[in-house]
Amino acid sequence: MEPNSKSEQVEKPAKKTEKNVSETPKKTVSVKWALLIILAIVITLPGAGALWLVWQQKQQLMEVESRFDEMAELETDISQLTSSQRQLNNQLSTFKQTQLEQGDVLTKLQNQSPLTTEEIELEWALAEIRYLLNLANQRALLANDTSGAALALSLADQQIREIGDYRMQPLRELIAEEELALEAAGETDVAG
Repeated sequence: MEPNSKSEQVEKPAKKTEKNVSETPKKTVSVKWALLIILAIVITLPGAGALWLVWQQKQQLMEVESRFDEMAELETDISQLTSSQRQLNNQLSTFKQTQLEQGDVLTKLQNQSPLTTEEIELEWALAEIRYLLNLANQRALLANDTSGAALALSLADQQIREIGDYRMQPLRELIAEEELALEAAGETDVAG
């Protein structure tokens, strides 16, 4: 049995070799897959890192642009405030100038001698005469009311007589001429 046992022995290692050969390709395939996976990881990791960096930079860029927009808005606000301040300064300057002018007028008025009662009465009477003459003019020209105009002239003449100032004589003469002209024009039909 020896020869058989050698052949059996020879056959046994041959079977082991077949197992080794079939195990080697399996190991080679799994090593290849592992290498491919490692290679894929090595290739994709820098790409993923680069994408992450690009995304981070994009976020930072958006934040910077947002701050630039805020700064532009602030610059606009500052320019509007500066313009408003200039306008307020101009108004303040104008107000101060007006105040100075009014102060000057007030000082002049205070420096003037006060009017006496007679002067005040004369000023009042002259203002009344001016009003009556304007009223006569309005009645004659605008309303075609000769009787109303004549009455206003008569009242103005009476007021001048009460003043009793000889300097008013030329005015009384003009009023008398106007009264004659109104009488000559006659009565007109007044709508009313």
